[in-house]
Amino acid sequence: MGTNMIIYPGLIASSILLLDEGHSWRIWLWKEQADLIRWAERYSSGRTGEPGEYEDTLGLHSPCDIELDGEYQHIGEIHFIKDQWNMEHVAHECSHGVFHYIRCLISDFPRKLYLNFMECEEEVCYPFGQFVDMAYRWLWKQNPNPRWQRG
Repeated sequence: MGTNMIIYPGLIASSILLLDEGHSWRIWLWKEQADLIRWAERYSSGRTGEPGEYEDTLGLHSPCDIELDGEYQHIGEIHFIKDQWNMEHVAHECSHGVFHYIRCLISDFPRKLYLNFMECEEEVCYPFGQFVDMAYRWLWKQNPNPRWQRG
């Protein structure tokens, strides 16, 4: 995992999560929801571009066009808020990430899934498991007092 390389107001920490075969995501931890929203409204590709669309946001996946980040292909970013994340949030944002991974990196996914669903599932499940594990461990190091229950 990389180190902090980016500074924004309200950003506690960021890092790079390196997955299989040289793919990466950046992970962010924000001090408060307002800090994440301010960043998202300015930099995220957004969902609708409407004012207030991030109002209830506790986490965010921001897909990127595949870009080369050193030796690694940077796929996207996941964002969390201090003391507001839990395993459900991590899995949820990583799920968005894995769908983006499929769209970008697994050519002809529906056909592969039909022809050999187990092999195709494994091609997705292994990186997804790595992604969730790395994100959760990194968040736990940065902010070891998460909310354990939903709500």
